[in-house]
This record gives sequence, C-alpha cells and structure tokens, in this order.
Amino acid sequence: MNEYYTRKQAMERLGLRSTNAFQHLERRYPEAFVNVNPTQPGKNPWYDKATLDRFYHMREYFKQEKP
Repeated sequence: MNEYYTRKQAMERLGLRSTNAFQHLERRYPEAFVNVNPTQPGKNPWYDKATLDRFYHMREYFKQEKP
C-alpha cells in the first residue's frame, strides 16, 4: 500500500470536485499538503497520506461542530 495520495486520490478523499477548490485548500493549509515528490516539478505531486488523513478528520470534525 502506498504511503502517498495522488492529487486525484486526495481530492476524492477530501470530497472535492474541482481542482480549484483543492488548490485553494492547499494554499490555505500548506502544512496539511506535504509534497513527498518535490524533485520533479513537472510531474503530479504526491501528498503524504498520514498528514492528509489527519487533516481530513479534523476538517470533518469542525464541519460537524458548526451550527
């Protein structure tokens, strides 16, 4: 099993439909989107699975807390 998500997998995990929404989150929370493949700038980034999963759980928790 891979220790990373591709952009498409990360978008599915976070429940996002558009790349623009994903990039907005990536700019807003850079610590949650750790690129584990930074040596290849032209290639699709790989995001650390454990960090992104923690971000997903915290995001879902705070979504439930809103009235």
